[in-house]
Amino acid sequence: MPSPTTGQPRTGRLRCPHCHQPGQRRSSRPVTDTHREIYYQCTNVVCGHTWKASETYDYGLVPSATPNPQVTLPQRPGRP
Repeated sequence: MPSPTTGQPRTGRLRCPHCHQPGQRRSSRPVTDTHREIYYQCTNVVCGHTWKASETYDYGLVPSATPNPQVTLPQRPGRP
């Protein structure tokens, strides 16, 4: 899917583990509210590798100004 601002294909931050070219997000699907599966394709057409990655919520850095009372999410661990 092209970026609305540049018109170029969106690339994720993941690079192909084989040829180290940028991976292009092809699709994704939510697994839960805090976990998403993302499918990538290598932008190097000679390589052609495709893979699945995961994106997961770890913890909040700043509490929400409009928290949902039905959701309990961890906040950043305390500093020593």
